[in-house]
Amino acid sequence: MSETFETSLPFVTERARAIRTTVGAGVTPVAAFAAIAGVGLVGAAASLWFDRRRREVTILVVRGASPVAVGVKAVLELAPALIAGGLTGFGLAYGAVVWLGPSSAVEPAATATAVAATLATVAVAALAVTAVVATRARGGLHGRAARRATRWVAAVPFELALVAAAAVSYRRLGEWGVPVSQGARVSRVDVVGLAFPVLFLLAGVAVLARALALGLRPLRSASEGWRTSLYLAVRRLVRYRAAMIGLVASAAIAAGVLGYAATLTRSLDATLLAKAKTFIGSDLALGLEYEAEVPDGLGGRATEVDIFRRVYAEVGGDDVELTLLAIDPATFAGAAYWDDSFSDESLDDLVDRLAAPPNDGNVPALVVGEPLPDIVDVNERQGLTSRFSIEQVADADTFPGMRRSGPTVFVAAPHLVELGVDGGYTEVWARGEPDETLAVMEASGVGFRINRALADVADRASFLTVAWTFDFSQALAVVAGLLVLGIVVVVLDARRRGRVLGYAFARRMGLSRAEHRRAVVAELVASVVVGCGAGLAIALGGAALTTRRIDPVPGYRPDPLLRPATVTIVVVLVVAVLVAGLGGALAQRRTDRDDPVEVLRAGV
Repeated sequence: MSETFETSLPFVTERARAIRTTVGAGVTPVAAFAAIAGVGLVGAAASLWFDRRRREVTILVVRGASPVAVGVKAVLELAPALIAGGLTGFGLAYGAVVWLGPSSAVEPAATATAVAATLATVAVAALAVTAVVATRARGGLHGRAARRATRWVAAVPFELALVAAAAVSYRRLGEWGVPVSQGARVSRVDVVGLAFPVLFLLAGVAVLARALALGLRPLRSASEGWRTSLYLAVRRLVRYRAAMIGLVASAAIAAGVLGYAATLTRSLDATLLAKAKTFIGSDLALGLEYEAEVPDGLGGRATEVDIFRRVYAEVGGDDVELTLLAIDPATFAGAAYWDDSFSDESLDDLVDRLAAPPNDGNVPALVVGEPLPDIVDVNERQGLTSRFSIEQVADADTFPGMRRSGPTVFVAAPHLVELGVDGGYTEVWARGEPDETLAVMEASGVGFRINRALADVADRASFLTVAWTFDFSQALAVVAGLLVLGIVVVVLDARRRGRVLGYAFARRMGLSRAEHRRAVVAELVASVVVGCGAGLAIALGGAALTTRRIDPVPGYRPDPLLRPATVTIVVVLVVAVLVAGLGGALAQRRTDRDDPVEVLRAGV
């Protein structure tokens, strides 16, 4: 006697490898862009260090210190922050994987790789600090000659390269295909296609930065007649325009990536749900035993639909097979699934059109899927052969219960009863929680079977690799947002000397404390709030373009739905406003406490 054992371990192993490869392919470019952005933020911090130590650096350079030596000095002073940042990043990453990852077990090799990546990141950050400080020290040493030598760099429209790259990536996005998992084969993530939102966002931010660079100087002249707080804020923004544009760009990228990823994730979920419910007709489709009636417990949220399969339309001498659904006008709108994007008219209005009396003997109909002539003869061959004509009286791109292929025709059931058309089978479509519906059916004692259920039709697990990629993008965006908060603090601290001295002189000329606080708040609004708003607007535009190109199940209606992540967008804007308000209040409090004489003596 022999026993045979079957195992699913090979399938599980193969699927795990596929998921690792696919998710890695999607996460790597996003992580690379995040690393580049991180290096840019480190460079900005190094530039602010230089601004704080400008007097000291000038003395060192005059006494013979080389620009590289000044850069090394900056690295040594910033080393504790760089090391602390690296350790914190590693700890947060490890904790996030353990907490949010598919498993709390972390492979030792992955930990070793992460440690090596952390060390490399700290080293790259140190090189970035050295390069930025040395470059600025050399510029300060050679003065106007260095500025003239690098002036051409600002004149070159580098953002056009980003626009071209975004266009190429968008074209590739349309060739991505259907990101659906089947068996051990998981949904793939096209690296070039995935880069589109980041490239689109970077291109939009680069264009915005160029526009700000060109528009700040004219804005300075236009602000001469404005109220004192706005006038002062504009002059400071123009004076520190490089830092202001950098802060706008940083806030825009962080908010944009978060808004894009959240919007696309929400749109993907909404599209999958809409496709599944459209295919079912509602939340649940049941078949009842012969001559059974819908239980009273489902009143108001259930409807009967008669479905005819062997139906043909006579088009140009040929028979075109179609699916005919006869609905109950009295209950259909209350039970069927509906989204306003399906038609310009409401579901109630469409049902009323179908329930209207026939015109010249033509049954009012709505046709979705493949088109048919406005008036066409139909013959039903499932029962006794019946012939009648239908006339299209309503228009919709999608309708609940429509089939995947071929025309689907909807008519009012009473019209077919009047014509003596029979031979279809009856389904009950029920809206609401399927478990509650099934409990009502079982309690009623009516025999039934489940024809289509949401849990069987919509399997979000088939799209998890794509969803994980966008979830990862959201996590990086949150981290980038925290870095932007740190930059705001550093920027306010770097400008402390000029702000304290300027406020001291302005107070003698009648500037009030409230006006100065409003000026600081206006500076932060123009940087953080404008940056976040612009980033979110660009991200929504990118999400709208991307949604059209990514259809999880292209064979089923409706087309992809765009669902902006409204809550996330509102939260980001509210946080940006709070940061501007609290930052202005805290900066004013610090300015009030500082002694101008001590600030002059300290030179910082």
